[in-house]
Amino acid sequence: MNTVLLYLLESSVYLLVLGLVYKWLLSRQTHFTWMRAFLLSLVVASLVLPLLPTPATWFSKLINPEIVEPAVSNPIFTLNWLTPSSVLNSPTATSETASLISLPLLLLVVYSVGFSYRLLVFGVNLTKIRKSIVCSTKRREGNYWLVNLSHKEPTFSFLNYVFISSQSTFTPAEYQQVLQHELVHVRQRHTLDLLLFELTHILLWFHPVIPYLKKQLREVHEYLADQAVAKKPEEQRDYAHLLLKLASEDRPLSLATSFFGKQVGRRIAMLTKPRSHPKQRWFFASIIPLCASIFLLSACLEEPTNNASSISSSPNQAVEKSDNMRTIGQIRWEGNTVYSDEFLTEALGLQSGDPYDSAEMNQRLNYSADGSDMASLYMDQGYLFFRVDVQEVELAKNKVDLVLSIYEGEVIKISEIHILGNQDIAEETILEEITIKPGELFNRSKLVESQKAIADMGYFDSEQVGINPIPDPENKEVTIEFILKPKAE
Repeated sequence: MNTVLLYLLESSVYLLVLGLVYKWLLSRQTHFTWMRAFLLSLVVASLVLPLLPTPATWFSKLINPEIVEPAVSNPIFTLNWLTPSSVLNSPTATSETASLISLPLLLLVVYSVGFSYRLLVFGVNLTKIRKSIVCSTKRREGNYWLVNLSHKEPTFSFLNYVFISSQSTFTPAEYQQVLQHELVHVRQRHTLDLLLFELTHILLWFHPVIPYLKKQLREVHEYLADQAVAKKPEEQRDYAHLLLKLASEDRPLSLATSFFGKQVGRRIAMLTKPRSHPKQRWFFASIIPLCASIFLLSACLEEPTNNASSISSSPNQAVEKSDNMRTIGQIRWEGNTVYSDEFLTEALGLQSGDPYDSAEMNQRLNYSADGSDMASLYMDQGYLFFRVDVQEVELAKNKVDLVLSIYEGEVIKISEIHILGNQDIAEETILEEITIKPGELFNRSKLVESQKAIADMGYFDSEQVGINPIPDPENKEVTIEFILKPKAE
């Protein structure tokens, strides 16, 4: 879900930046073929580049070469010590957690509604064009089909079909100009451009730049066709009269290239406007450095790796080579009042000169199977809100100082213990397995032992014994909920 939202965000950034560049630098030029190529490249780049791998570490090293890896940071109340997913899957998960989970889902639902609507409009337009082809008389003329519409409708083309109404009032000369205009659209495959933009509009339906770019592409198509049909001054005069005659016509379907006249003033101006200087074509090359710059900057939009979850699920995973090669310089502690620096360093089990492994450091600080981690040291004494942040200070190549900032918080007591999900077993029987009692200090190790004891009773699904702490910081208390699920028969 997050990957989809991140892709849409990165594509939107590409589209916005490149669209603004086109508007400010290129939209007033007369290099129409180059303008068309830029617009198509703009869309393709916006859709493809976010799919390419862009390591976030590249971006951080460009900003600060000394930074090898972001510092480990823990929330005020870490849930790493619980059974995996026991809290997130529980029906009584906190409202804060639920809101964090539901926000991406809500965005995805809204996006899906808009996506479905645009896809429906696209399908309806295709169906109308197909109906016009099937229900009208047509004849093959070389490499295109001429479709004779029985009802009044502006002239337009789609792929290799040219649609001209039998009720039109063209003179023979005007008819030939109109036909030649539409054949330029056919030969240059302008319909494929429009289909690409329509599909992009479906994917990024929310983006305000896309309607502007679609309009610009359609105008460039018309400029190319006008330029091909009216090359000489005398042809331009007659052609301008034809444009004025058709100025009141409505535009046909968005998928069709058409001879409508809503932008007739600009088209007539473009017929006689002096050509842009050839050197201005270099502006179109700006898409290359722009795409490269955004490609590097988009590394900062990558979804960060959850180190804690990866450690808890794969404690024996391989360590990155960069960590294996680094050693610890000094270890400094900040914010600690309960224990001395010397005691904490000894409890951490690391000293100057030892190899530095960020994954192992996170394990020593937040969770270890034997309960020797720093979080257990504090949480077993009632410090429910304990957290420690690690800041890495690069001294020289392959050597790093560690600054460990501790937030101890207040000592918290157990106020109540609730059993949820139990249906058949006497609650007193379950409470006997819980070694921590109301009135005692919060103790993480005892809660883990109680969790394991309940799972070993055999009455409940051992994989679904969850613990949900509900803190009350004002009263320095916490309510503990054990969430149980009956064992499947």
